[in-house]
Amino acid sequence: MKLYRLLATAGVLGAALAAGGCADKDQSSPLHSVETGKHRICLREPLDTTKILDDSTLLMIDGSGTAAIAHMSGSCMIDPTSPVIMKFHGTDEICGPLDVDISGTVTGGIPIACIIKSVEPISKAQSQVLLNGKPKQ
Repeated sequence: MKLYRLLATAGVLGAALAAGGCADKDQSSPLHSVETGKHRICLREPLDTTKILDDSTLLMIDGSGTAAIAHMSGSCMIDPTSPVIMKFHGTDEICGPLDVDISGTVTGGIPIACIIKSVEPISKAQSQVLLNGKPKQ
C-alpha cells in the first residue's frame, strides 16, 4: 500500500511539473532559463532575415524583429551568397543551439553542415547595425 501511495504522489508531482513546463511556453511572457535564472529570448519561424556575417557567424531576425547571432564552432559558411538551410527540431522556435540544424555553403551540390556553438540574443538596434551598417532611425 505504501508503494501505491508513493507512485500516486510521484504521478501527481510529475503532472504538476509538466503543467508548469507548459505554462512557460506562454507567448505573452518571455521564457525563463533555469540554468542562468535569466529570461531567454527565442526567435520564431518563419525568419524574416538571415545574413552570413562571416564564415562562422549568422545573423537571424524573425518577423517580430527579435534577433540573435548563431556562432558556429568552425567555418561552414564560406560563400556568403549560398543559401542558408535550416531544419527545425519539433518546434518553430530557436532558443539555443540544439533547436535547429544549419547548413551553409553548398559545394558540389552538398551543403556543409554547421555545428552551432551558441545562440546569442541581440537588440533590434544591434541587428540593424549588423544588417545595414547603421542603426535604424
